Amino acid sequence: MNIGNTFGMGGEGVRDFPENRKEDLTDYLLSVGYSENKMEYHRGAYLNNIDTFDYKYFNILPVEGVAMSPVQRMFLESTVKVVEDAGYHAGTLKGSNTGVYVGYMGDMEGFKYQQILQASKDIQTPTGYLSSNIAGRVSYMMNLKGPSLIVDTACSSSLVALNIACNDIKSGNCEQAIVGGIRIKTIPLKDGLRAGFESEDYRTKPFDSEGNGTGEGEGVISIMVKPLQRAIHDQDHIYAVLKGMAVNSDGTTLGLAAPNPAAQKEVIMKALRNAKVEPSSITYVEAQGTGTDIGDSIEFEALSSAYSSGHGESRFCSLGSVRGNIGHLYEASGLSSLVKCCLMLKNKKLPPLANFKKPNTNINLNDSPFYITITETDWLPRNGVRRCGIHNFGLSGTNSHVILEEYRGHEEQSLESNESHIFTLSAKNNTTLNQLVEKYIKFMENNKHLKLSNVCYTSNIGREHFEYRIAIVADSLDDLIKKLKHFECKTDLANHIYFGVHKRVKEATKTTKIDELTKENIIALRDSGNNIVANTTIDNRTGNLFRIAQLYIRGAAELHWEQLYSSQQTKKVSLPTYVFQKLKCWPSF
Repeated sequence: MNIGNTFGMGGEGVRDFPENRKEDLTDYLLSVGYSENKMEYHRGAYLNNIDTFDYKYFNILPVEGVAMSPVQRMFLESTVKVVEDAGYHAGTLKGSNTGVYVGYMGDMEGFKYQQILQASKDIQTPTGYLSSNIAGRVSYMMNLKGPSLIVDTACSSSLVALNIACNDIKSGNCEQAIVGGIRIKTIPLKDGLRAGFESEDYRTKPFDSEGNGTGEGEGVISIMVKPLQRAIHDQDHIYAVLKGMAVNSDGTTLGLAAPNPAAQKEVIMKALRNAKVEPSSITYVEAQGTGTDIGDSIEFEALSSAYSSGHGESRFCSLGSVRGNIGHLYEASGLSSLVKCCLMLKNKKLPPLANFKKPNTNINLNDSPFYITITETDWLPRNGVRRCGIHNFGLSGTNSHVILEEYRGHEEQSLESNESHIFTLSAKNNTTLNQLVEKYIKFMENNKHLKLSNVCYTSNIGREHFEYRIAIVADSLDDLIKKLKHFECKTDLANHIYFGVHKRVKEATKTTKIDELTKENIIALRDSGNNIVANTTIDNRTGNLFRIAQLYIRGAAELHWEQLYSSQQTKKVSLPTYVFQKLKCWPSF
């Protein structure tokens, strides 16, 4: 499910349980006594597949892949994608003090896949089913040396995990962190077992008069966080700035699961104090928005009280919830809200609140700080900046609140030069390589504003380089797109398209020839003002790019890409990530 497309136009992802997933469960359910006419499933915002895993990519045996819980498999692939989106790869982070923090509720769903395994012909392993290994396997596969842990505070798990990660970064326990949340409904049968707050029609209607409960959804989410100044120094592309956050507990209430408006107000005020911003500077709040009459009323009371503090202004802040689009993701709900807000800051848009027609009768919008966005509108800055709050609470009584701010970096003033650049792309097999080519063509056609130098810089230093390789020398983004469209899994010297497959990298290739190229010949001669001195240097540089391309497709492993860009102003940009093979990974009966 594409969360951006789902919430952007106010749509929702609720649907019937996918037929392919029903087929995966049929043999198991028959083996434990269900008849086919009793196999009824809840509707929800479901993922298409939880039964596939690219175990070949991770060098894992098929039998071990089947024994792994789907949450481990899916989070592992998600982590590779978020690291690549950040402009890095597993080799870059190897041995680093990077933490992994994952929000996950093992009690609700974690054991169900093990029930299927126990009834099947496949083996079970502790490393496959332990919830701790959702984070642990990522640290193991990438050789990360920071803290690796699971956080369970029910629905607030992933935002609490984020809070712990940021505090660990501040204290020096890790330098940066991967933070995630995952919610999978392995066997969503209508079996009569309910938490008591589910909606009758499986849809969530936050703050609406017809709201009668929470609809459910699935999702796998991961983000990377690091100190702002380091991210700026490393030329990272930044989605948003975490200004401040806070976590607290309801304490004693009318019941363990009963929310506490006073505690929720306090956690909001604490987050605002930690962020050192005024409530009136927040122009969007992403609420939990469970769609229940009591839950929404109490949350609205807490939000209104906190964001009214210190001024009498009303209706200055839009109120929304992604729960209306994708249902309640429980332990992943907080990060789903954060991802939504990051995309809103990136696109500078306020999306409509899904499933909202008329406000809950216990909510008075007119005398509150809030209004509901009905149609997509531009998100206008206040005092030159866009800020938002994210509210999240759990059945455990743990509340969390985060303040996000848009990143306002220096706008690029320099125009793209007509210099040639080398673009590389690789995969572990030919099929995936061709899929990546198509993915990049579509992406670049939709993002013509990107600078070729940044695209090539990111593709070279921010991706792991596998056996099947393409190297293209191009002088513009349009030129690169054109050449990718002409790619046919062979070298085309006339168009400077190089293709090669290698199985083993020779040590000689790793050192001698590459060093000769990266000492002085690659980099154009420039004066103290960074101006090119001689045209002949450009020709030499372009010629060296052809030589590098040929070495690359022959298997050169340690090209000194940073030296190639040391005299240029380049930065990482968000590019398409690896395309994993959808290899069947499900128990046999």
